[in-house]
Amino acid sequence: MKKYVVEYYPNPDMATIHLSKRVVGEKRIELGDKSVFLIDPTKNPPAFAKEIVAIEGVVKLSIRGYEVGISKGKAFDWLLDILPKVLPILTEQSVTEESSKETVKEDTEEVEST
Repeated sequence: MKKYVVEYYPNPDMATIHLSKRVVGEKRIELGDKSVFLIDPTKNPPAFAKEIVAIEGVVKLSIRGYEVGISKGKAFDWLLDILPKVLPILTEQSVTEESSKETVKEDTEEVEST
């Protein structure tokens, strides 16, 4: 299991989860507002990123190596609504060379956030 530290910011709707193991091979991935942005548009976002952005209350997701930044909706609570769903996904996630190599895809893709 990965170790993690949650860093909260003055903006109460933003937090970063720092992990002891790399979660993505790419430099940066951002998901939110039903779109995906990848530094390298030839790669797909990992499945776990789509799982997180689909969690009710998650507005935006930014992934950089060992860090996962999350923005949540104002009506949602970190400890009750977001972290109990996000942390199990992240602590079970492991990155291998194969999982970081994805097939070619467009640089934007619709991602539903419920």
